[in-house]
Amino acid sequence: MTLTMIINGIPAAAVGIPGYFGLALLAGHRGARMHPAVRNLAGVLVLVFGFVAGSIVQYGWYWVFQKIRAAIFD
Repeated sequence: MTLTMIINGIPAAAVGIPGYFGLALLAGHRGARMHPAVRNLAGVLVLVFGFVAGSIVQYGWYWVFQKIRAAIFD
């Protein structure tokens, strides 16, 4: 059960954490000292680059497990 949580949690966290902080910046819950335009730009950048980085992590995670599966079963 713990291994399953780790395997599924890493890709979810790779997308979820930047998503949370990006939306928190856009909503104004984070970066209260920043100018609103800068905070909104930072929120968008965190969301976009967080999604790209999360996609890369998910693809890499999937690739690693495909290689492990191929090594065990093929």
